[in-house]
Amino acid sequence: MTLRDPRMPRLLGVLLLMVGLAAGCRDGGSPKSMTTAGSVAASADGSASVKLGPNSSLVEIAKAYVLWLDGEKYDKAFALHDEGMQQAVTEKKQRDAWNAVVGKYGAFESVLRTSQGEMKGYQVVVVTCKFEQEELGIRVVLNKDKQVSGMQFVAPEPAGVASGSATAAGPPRRPQTPKPPHPYLERGVRYTNPTDGSLIVGTLTLPKGGGRHPAALMITGSGGQDRDETIFHHKPFLVIADHLTRKGIAVLRVDDRGVGKSTGQAAKATVETHATDVSVGVAFLRKHPDIDRTRIGLIGHSEGGIIAPLVAAEDQDIAFIVSLAGSGVSGQQLVPIQVGLMARRQLKLPEEVVGKMVAVQQKIMKLVASGAGEAALRPVVKEGIELGLAQAPPEQPKMSKEQLEAAVADGAAKLCSPWFRSFTKLNPAVAWGKVRCPVLILVGEKDSQVPPDANLPPLRKALAGHSDARFERREGLNHLFQHAETGFVDEYATIEETFDPATLELMSTWLAERVLKAK
Repeated sequence: MTLRDPRMPRLLGVLLLMVGLAAGCRDGGSPKSMTTAGSVAASADGSASVKLGPNSSLVEIAKAYVLWLDGEKYDKAFALHDEGMQQAVTEKKQRDAWNAVVGKYGAFESVLRTSQGEMKGYQVVVVTCKFEQEELGIRVVLNKDKQVSGMQFVAPEPAGVASGSATAAGPPRRPQTPKPPHPYLERGVRYTNPTDGSLIVGTLTLPKGGGRHPAALMITGSGGQDRDETIFHHKPFLVIADHLTRKGIAVLRVDDRGVGKSTGQAAKATVETHATDVSVGVAFLRKHPDIDRTRIGLIGHSEGGIIAPLVAAEDQDIAFIVSLAGSGVSGQQLVPIQVGLMARRQLKLPEEVVGKMVAVQQKIMKLVASGAGEAALRPVVKEGIELGLAQAPPEQPKMSKEQLEAAVADGAAKLCSPWFRSFTKLNPAVAWGKVRCPVLILVGEKDSQVPPDANLPPLRKALAGHSDARFERREGLNHLFQHAETGFVDEYATIEETFDPATLELMSTWLAERVLKAK
């Protein structure tokens, strides 16, 4: 495996999984991405003309950072670093890393294109560059103050002509995204969770016509999400809401606490906290004059498919649940499965290495579930990171001792977050066993984040005695219910389809039989 091998970013993904972070990101850590195209040519001293101001965009800062490295303006590049980077990376280390890349790939020629995304509170800009012998991506991570918090050499982003990617003309094609005017009503809504005063803000779509309508409350997956569950310009919750409302079912979708217009401290929230937000949303719908309080149900994606049964187990008046890629096992079991799947099928690492990675991840998750603190976690987190780094190609810039220790400390701290601890310990099968309303379980056959072979059996067992539970393994679909080749996260952005139309029809037909005929 070489540095220019497209599997390299996937290896980095495994490193994140090795410290248990992927389960805390939206759908395996996939950034919300926007790609732009364009070429910035380098001159003999192209960096000299680069100027930044207080209003410079993140893309402009990332491009300047790269051009300054090429122009040997290491002092200017270093000045962009945040405090952590300044302590971990000296100007000499910057110079050595850049010279190593130039020695491998030839002279830097130009910036070809950029992609911008968001991950765990940081902005990520990948600057794809043309070197004399090869294209290479430079991933620049920036904090909220527009300071550089990290830099990595990665595989190049796909060119603008690739399916689903953006071109200079605009964002990637998303043909399923609904365009106004809509044949239904849209209402802005807001309500407060009385347990902590968090304000939840969202959109309620209502079928036209009199009477009280059945309603579905949408529940997002892990990580802070907006009301449309936007990812890579896809808006799956908007697509689902549009489809169902056209069929006569009202849909409430909301910004997660701490996201968009909703307030609340997401960092202190647990899975159970999010469940209270959902319960408050159900209570809001029951008081709404256009909603039939006896026909309100839940549609949850990923973590939302865990939260839905938690709410319904306590509220026997929930009318239905649709679970989209919800797991059937605890996070303690799920994350090692994710690691093994990625390492084996995506990275194609030797089985001996796969086994070691899974074993280390199992140790990490067991410690988290037991309530171990950061000090107890650091040695095994370090073991996991070092195991992952050992699989990197020899030309990959080495991580310094200071950088390694910082990564270990950061990983251990994130593993101790309230949400991750709750996700690790929660067994969704327990709540499913208490659910009495009609249930539709949908999983993608190619889902790499909630693999069906590991998650469907415990769900079937938990609902074995249920009188109205349907299970559908959707052929060829990934975690987002897109038609996919591999099902891995790196495909999400390149697929134009947002949500399989046949699965939309299945959902609406199933719901119509239960809540529309119940008038």
